[in-house]
Amino acid sequence: FGGSDGVFDLKDAYADFEVGENGVLRVGQFKPFLVKEQYISSGRQLAVDRSAANSAFNVDRVQGIEYMWESDAFRVAAGFNDGANTDNTSYTSAAEADWAVYARAEFKFGGTWAATRQFTSWRGSEFTNVLGAGIHYQSGGETIGTVDTDLLLATVDYQIAANGWNAYVAGLYSSADPSMGDDVDLFGVVAQGGLFLSDQFEIFGRYDGVFGDDEDFAEDTF
Repeated sequence: FGGSDGVFDLKDAYADFEVGENGVLRVGQFKPFLVKEQYISSGRQLAVDRSAANSAFNVDRVQGIEYMWESDAFRVAAGFNDGANTDNTSYTSAAEADWAVYARAEFKFGGTWAATRQFTSWRGSEFTNVLGAGIHYQSGGETIGTVDTDLLLATVDYQIAANGWNAYVAGLYSSADPSMGDDVDLFGVVAQGGLFLSDQFEIFGRYDGVFGDDEDFAEDTF
């Protein structure tokens, strides 16, 4: 329920099914395992909110199906859905794509997967570092009401959770190809880190930016 207006808005509505020993099949409306910063809960970010670059590139919630498989060192996911930012939409909505596919893979060099569920890393935490990459492609197609625009999104990121300090860097790219007009390409970067000066006091910093083509934008850097 919205804090300012009290209006109800459905966020997550899905079912998980175990597939084999290490696999999970998810069906419904959910955040896909794609852009790492968006996937981590809003209450487990390093700063008070996610970065501006994340706002420009994440796909938020989708309606579809996702399969995830996890081992001690690897985690992979792939899915099929109706496109970026399509929570609570019908198949005739202009926000819908005809179809979208995505995949993400992560390799953990050491530590635990649980440590990567948040950016802050408390003192006494085990050293964990994970390298990940994801890709998403959707086609607007010809369905009634949808907008015929294709979208490609790619991301690469590296996360460290250590004994009282943390770091995270990510590079992002998107290319929108409308049925009429030129392609619009965007690049993004996020670099952040935090350090506990005591058991309960942490300092942190972050740089993020979005970089566009000056032919498409009045300002090419945000």
